Amino acid sequence: MSRPVLIFDFDGTVALGHGPVFAYAAAVDEAAGLNGEMASKAAEMIAAGTDNGAIDAYDLVRMLAVEAGAGPEALDLGYKVSRAQLGTDQAAILAPIGLAAFLGQVDAERILITNAPEDRLAEAITLLGLDGCFDRVLSSGGKPDGLGRLIDELLAADQKRRILCIGDIWRNDLEPAHARGLDTALVGGWGSEKRPATYQAADVAELLPQIQAWVGQ
Repeated sequence: MSRPVLIFDFDGTVALGHGPVFAYAAAVDEAAGLNGEMASKAAEMIAAGTDNGAIDAYDLVRMLAVEAGAGPEALDLGYKVSRAQLGTDQAAILAPIGLAAFLGQVDAERILITNAPEDRLAEAITLLGLDGCFDRVLSSGGKPDGLGRLIDELLAADQKRRILCIGDIWRNDLEPAHARGLDTALVGGWGSEKRPATYQAADVAELLPQIQAWVGQ
């Protein structure tokens, strides 16, 4: 029988902290010549937990930037600049407590899939203390559709394979699994819209006992 599969998202799930989002806001603000106003507003709204219907903090920054007059070029450049800063003092991140130890001993296939590009992803994983903790790392994953394709690939090899998807954005990280009748774990408190999930907690650290129990079923 195939080992169970744990599929993790990166930003907001494995890599915690608002540093990368604030770096994105600052870079877009500068690229669009907004004099710091949009970045300041974004920081205030994120701190207050005001989502304005955005699917995540990056989407909130995008919405605010467009409202302030930023065009696609400024958004694209801002994102590229912020990803080049990933894991630095300008875009600090940290791992959930206990995640490295858990991934080091769990008897499951461990996959990381992110929509972010490859830029500094390996360095960020090292910084988080997660070197060697994933069997596969997939950048530019094109979620949600890319996650659906990954799941279908896994199920094509073994239709009875147990899969648990773990992430902070329901639409991107969990919906493809939910649509296929698979288990899901929603982490974080972003967004006002409630969505179904097998497990739910403030962060991955809280969920580790439940994930361990799921693997051992």
